[in-house]
Amino acid sequence: MGSQKERVERLQLLAKMKKQHEEDETSEVLSRHLLEDYMIQMWFLGHQTRTDYLEVLFRSQKRNE
Repeated sequence: MGSQKERVERLQLLAKMKKQHEEDETSEVLSRHLLEDYMIQMWFLGHQTRTDYLEVLFRSQKRNE
């Protein structure tokens, strides 16, 4: 993983993408898949790192519901 600043920037970008998926009424499963593909292609992140990012994004959503 990168620096704290880099992780925050990545999470902010992923949150924007996730919000766009919600506006487009994309299912959670497809949204997770698209976000994971993006992380692989753009940042070459490993499986555990991608899983951690997705858990942060989707866990915060469940807390707000």
